[in-house]
Amino acid sequence: MTIDIYSLIAYVFNCAVCATIGIIFLLTPYKRDEQGKIGSYCKTRLCLAASALIEGLASLLYAVRIVNQVPHLALDHFTGPLFMYFAICIDMTAIIYLLHGKQPKLRTSILFVSPVLLVWLIHIILFIPDYGFTFSARAYNEFITTTPSLITCYALYTVFIIEFFYILKSVKHQIVRFKEHIDNYCSGTSRSQSRWLIAVVISTVTYYIIDIVSMCISDPTWDSIVLWLLSLIVIVNSIAFIICRNIYWNISPAFDTDKIPLQRAITDDNPYPEAEIQAQVAKVLRYHERGIPYYAISQFEKDDEESTQQPNSPPPTLSTIS
Repeated sequence: MTIDIYSLIAYVFNCAVCATIGIIFLLTPYKRDEQGKIGSYCKTRLCLAASALIEGLASLLYAVRIVNQVPHLALDHFTGPLFMYFAICIDMTAIIYLLHGKQPKLRTSILFVSPVLLVWLIHIILFIPDYGFTFSARAYNEFITTTPSLITCYALYTVFIIEFFYILKSVKHQIVRFKEHIDNYCSGTSRSQSRWLIAVVISTVTYYIIDIVSMCISDPTWDSIVLWLLSLIVIVNSIAFIICRNIYWNISPAFDTDKIPLQRAITDDNPYPEAEIQAQVAKVLRYHERGIPYYAISQFEKDDEESTQQPNSPPPTLSTIS
């Protein structure tokens, strides 16, 4: 068996692209807020770095198999989807940070990942009795064709499909909520530029849809072609994410609910007195009657404060009138 040089080049290039982007995103200095916390944009970048490194590691495994002249597409049965699943989960977290969504509870995250980890553990346990503690690629390719392995593969596919559709539904909800929030707060250039963040999210989802399709391709030539396309999407998506940095910071005040007195009063561990809360509620209602959205109150008050701080022009004198 000769080495498939075209597939090898494609996987090495994809590994290099993902590893380079992951390292750059990982080593870029973090921007912290006044409390010293890492901003959500930096958290998004860290998540993208982690998912890129996972994808790079998967491509490296494929490349090693090609070099050892072992059928590499056998990894598409279990290992490839497994790596992709964890990358999707991390990118889903990145999307939540990018669109200022609500973070899932720890219990929800554990329940979301547990089925796949359980299937992975069963897959390993079934491999050990017949093949032992070995990393032999040929032994694993033989194991993949056995009935116990196929059962775990189908179990992984079932969990993958169910949770992937859940992720798509969640991403759609995040996009709709983000768009409504921006439309309620921003206008003009900021409102139109915010669509670029949604474009980055759609590009990320498109990447994984194409990646899932590539898992079903058994022809090495077409697999290499799709891999080149995926590498291009990674590059374009990373550049778009970097370009959207200023856009992200410009629209961030729309989600800065910590500056809204009513929100502070409700969510604080030591709530404000009842009278003060009622006063804040009354103020929100007054703004609402004037057509000012709830999330725009903080910025509106800031603008009013700046305008009142400007010195008033002196009253006209008789000499200026004449």
